[in-house]
Parts: sequence; structure tokens; C-alpha cells
Amino acid sequence: MTQPTTAARHLWDYDHPYYCAEGNYFKAGQHGRWDSWQQFAEETVFVTGDRDMNLLFRWDWQRSGNRHTLLLFFVIQRKGFNCSQEIAVTEADEPAVRQFLVECAQAMRETWEPLLPATTNHDTDTAAEPVCICGHPSERHFEDVCQTCGCGDYLEPRDAAEVIDRWRQAALKARAELESEREVSPRLLAQRQEMAEERYAWQQRGDRAEAELRRVADETAATETPWPTVTDFSIEAWETDMWVGVTYKRQTLDEARERRDSFRRRFPDARLRIVRWDETSTVVEADPEPAAGARQDEAQPHA
Repeated sequence: MTQPTTAARHLWDYDHPYYCAEGNYFKAGQHGRWDSWQQFAEETVFVTGDRDMNLLFRWDWQRSGNRHTLLLFFVIQRKGFNCSQEIAVTEADEPAVRQFLVECAQAMRETWEPLLPATTNHDTDTAAEPVCICGHPSERHFEDVCQTCGCGDYLEPRDAAEVIDRWRQAALKARAELESEREVSPRLLAQRQEMAEERYAWQQRGDRAEAELRRVADETAATETPWPTVTDFSIEAWETDMWVGVTYKRQTLDEARERRDSFRRRFPDARLRIVRWDETSTVVEADPEPAAGARQDEAQPHA
């Protein structure tokens, strides 16, 4: 049997156990996205700052074709909350990222002393002991049969790289779809709850304004003075199967547009329209209706 050799593994060759949800369960806006490693290193203190204050507890380098994404998960220890960062990286970034991760690993090891030694020598670039695809070294195989697990076909990881990568990509895709489902459902629920709360608050204001108008009308009914024509603009959002008002009493179209844009920044997936109210209601501007089969959150429907 030929003794295999194993080349140094890249950071994207590792598939860590389990997973960590992005962001913070208790507070929105704790998942950052960056276009490059250089931008992340220059515009944040995670790389240049204190390793103990911003403790990195997990990282995952994901590869899909030529696209590489680095996920970093931190605990901000002085504040007691976690956050995550998503960075678009390239293979050329690996040396800088590896150095950063080595420093973070050292901080984690020091935090876990004496259960973990302060210094270890994991994942060096030197040649490692040849192993089979089953994970056990070649010396445990006899005539291609692993004496540890019974694997019946000795195969070096580099010889099975194409198969392994195809399986890994399929697993990553399935995990991404599952995480997307887990993320979208709570987000939609939170958006609907916030919209309902704001709608209820505006409804209360409207009820008070209506009561005040009735009182004034009763006091001035004897004068028989006609009410002037008033033009207001409101913002409405499509919810399930009907338009629901979320903002009222905008006196100009520019004010309505400004409020609509502010609302869209809070709820980027919402479908909105501007309605002018005078004697009758008139739709002034409206988002286009989603394409047939598309979901409101712009994700594609599952088969």
C-alpha cells in the first residue's frame, strides 16, 4: 500500500460542528456585513482592538464556487452580549485571517486555562501524518481495511477532494436554506408586530382627533359654516390580503415620501403606497406588486 502524503489544509477546508445563528436573539442589528477583509480590519476594532474585550468564540470560512465568506462570532465581554460579522474574503486574505484567528485562539486558550494549555500547535503548515478519508492514519489500515472503524477502502482526502467538496457544498446549501427559514419567520413576525403596534398608536391618535372634531363641530354647528377642504397624505402597507394604514396626517407629498422612506428603512421587505385624502382617497404612489410566485420577503418559494 502506498504511503499517502497530506498537504497543509486551508481555512475553508474545515467544517466545524453544529452552527451559530447570526446576530443577537435579543437585539436586532447585531450582524455586520463587510465587502472585504481590508474594510473590516480598517473600519472596526475587532482586528486592532483587545482580544479579551471582543472575544472570538467561533469562526466559519464558507466557500461556494469562487465565492468565499468568513463568519466571525464575538462576545463583547464588558457588555455581556454577542454579535456576528459577515465578511466577503478571497483566498489571498487567508494569511492575514489566519494570523488574526491564531491570536484569537490564544486568547480563548488563556481563558480556558488550565483545562486547555496556554499554547498549542494546531493546524501548522508542516506535513501531517497521512490519514484515510475515514479520519484514521494509514498505519491503522491493513490491506485497505481500517483496523479501527472497519473502513474497507483506504482513500486519501486529496484523492476524494471532488466528492468531498460536492457533498460539503450540498450540506452547506441545505444548512443555509434551513437558517434562512429560521431567520425569515421571526423577522416577519417582528415586523408585523411592530406594524400592528404603530397602527394601533395611530388609531388611538385618530380616535382622539375624531372626538375633538366632533366636539368642535357640535359647538359650531349653528353657524353652518362649511368645512374647508383638507388634503392629507397617508402611508399604507400591504399585509396578507389588504392595505393597512400605518402613518396618517402628512400635509404634503414630500412629507409622505420622507415618512415612507423612513418606514422602508425599518421594514425593507414591506410593500408600501402613498394615498391622498380629501373628499375621496387617491393612490399617489405605490410599490409594484410582487412577481407571480415570489414571496413578500423577496426569497424564492420552495418546491
